[in-house]
Amino acid sequence: MPGEIGGFFFKYLIGSLLDETVEYIFPEEKKKIKEMKDDEWYDWDEFQSIAGKIGNELGVLTMKAVGKRIISQSKDLFFEQGFDSISKLLESYPQMFNMNIRDVPEAQQVKLVSFEPNRVVYNYPKGQPQALIEGYFSGFFSIYNLIMEDIFFEDKGEYYVVTVQW
Repeated sequence: MPGEIGGFFFKYLIGSLLDETVEYIFPEEKKKIKEMKDDEWYDWDEFQSIAGKIGNELGVLTMKAVGKRIISQSKDLFFEQGFDSISKLLESYPQMFNMNIRDVPEAQQVKLVSFEPNRVVYNYPKGQPQALIEGYFSGFFSIYNLIMEDIFFEDKGEYYVVTVQW
């Protein structure tokens, strides 16, 4: 097995996506999520597969909205952890993302490429739909009452170069 993702993170992200679907579209996935334990680890490739499958069904606008909602609902947690500014959060985002996965190949981990005023660049694994990732970043800005000016995805084969500007 190439890598694993924490049960809480798997359940929360996929469960949020499944909340947007009617019961009969993904019955096996819904059953699996209900049976997962927060403190166990699950297959990273399976997580990516399910996220992609659901993303294909839900469409871009719904995926963006779900990503934003996932982050917005975690606002208090971000502040409790000391992320009192968008800069602190975006600079630390790779560590936050990567602490929820283990034994994952380096190419499938988020990496900070550059951080400067009003602009950040990451190497971001392709395991999640672009619209969901865009929703995450939109959510980050919304919890600080800021507006993300733009987000760009450049396909580099195994990963995206994601540039966020505000």
